[in-house]
Amino acid sequence: MDNSAVKAIIIALISAAVGALLNQKTTTIQAATTIPMTAWLLFQFRTLEKAWKSLGLLRNPILSGINAFFASFIYLSWNTVPLMKAIYLSTGVFLLGGVLGTLMYKYWNIGH
Repeated sequence: MDNSAVKAIIIALISAAVGALLNQKTTTIQAATTIPMTAWLLFQFRTLEKAWKSLGLLRNPILSGINAFFASFIYLSWNTVPLMKAIYLSTGVFLLGGVLGTLMYKYWNIGH
């Protein structure tokens, strides 16, 4: 792993930690889970070339669902939705992300 990747991980973790600390109305576990989720999403877009390659990864239904789950959980956490409701709603978005990934795999030739 080169230095730019390490810097991207550090920046993502710091920004996610600061963001989680700013949100005073969420529980500790909810704030703590947003940190690695935000780091995962930001790490995929650290350069333009890596962003294009990660768009190709969205053709995988499981990875597409995981990215959708993470993004929706972070969004719901910032809007102070309780933990169990955020997990419940994010699971539905995970399924929608999986369907979107399946459709992209079948009909869209991206990342090749």
